[in-house]
Amino acid sequence: LYGAQRVSRSSGEWVSLLRGKQVRDIFTPDPDVRTLFPTASILDIKQELASGTQLVYPVLDANGIVLGVISDEIRSAVRTGFDFGGVIIAADVMLPNIGVLQQDDLEAALAKMVENRLHALPVVDHEGKLLGLLLEQDITRAYCDLQQIPKDIG
Repeated sequence: LYGAQRVSRSSGEWVSLLRGKQVRDIFTPDPDVRTLFPTASILDIKQELASGTQLVYPVLDANGIVLGVISDEIRSAVRTGFDFGGVIIAADVMLPNIGVLQQDDLEAALAKMVENRLHALPVVDHEGKLLGLLLEQDITRAYCDLQQIPKDIG
């Protein structure tokens, strides 16, 4: 998937299957994404992670603007007992400025996921407000559709 390319029949050059296909083509807004505030303590983060199954947790300011995400790596550290007695807050451990717009192409979104070792990215509007999460499996599904690969192959 990460090298989602094939040879063009007309030019003989390698072309990306995901370039030109936009996030909006596969994304469905979800207002029920669970979020955290930048001031959330490690204990708050641990409680939220215990109550949910999201792949990433967007960190929002008071106006609903995405500031960053709590990544899979931070989730693992928090679950395994990582604790600094309330000294560390979400703003200290989040990946900042992570997100995609609906008009971004899937190739760029996938590259951002791989670069940051994430399995999901927040999708934001032009003001930076959260619209929902784009999952790696959504991109995989789009790739399968482009390749006409059956989705139920085990």
